[in-house]
Amino acid sequence: MNITAELTKLDEVLKFMQTNVTGEVSEQWNTVQLTLALLEKEAKRLLLPWGYVRQKSTSLRYHLAVLFGVEDDGGHTQQMHVVWALGDIQALRSEHCFGPALDREARGARHGDDWKTVQ
Repeated sequence: MNITAELTKLDEVLKFMQTNVTGEVSEQWNTVQLTLALLEKEAKRLLLPWGYVRQKSTSLRYHLAVLFGVEDDGGHTQQMHVVWALGDIQALRSEHCFGPALDREARGARHGDDWKTVQ
């Protein structure tokens, strides 16, 4: 699994939601659901600290759901939910989550070899 690509998908969905109020929203929401499910599965496979990963992915899912109109905004502005979603994505990239795996992916790409995780 290419973790960098999956996290980039979440960045792209967030950018899409900031610029498009209507359109391919259901397709984008499906992308969010699938991407988060894949990342959660990969976190378990890599034996990452599941509580923290789950907390951040759940929080990100909620903030994106607000932006998609699936969840109530809790009295906060759309922009606040964008900021919180960006923070959650950044947390998933951090050393406490996927950071070490992202570093290994980058090293593998620089050396031209296929990086494989422990199975």
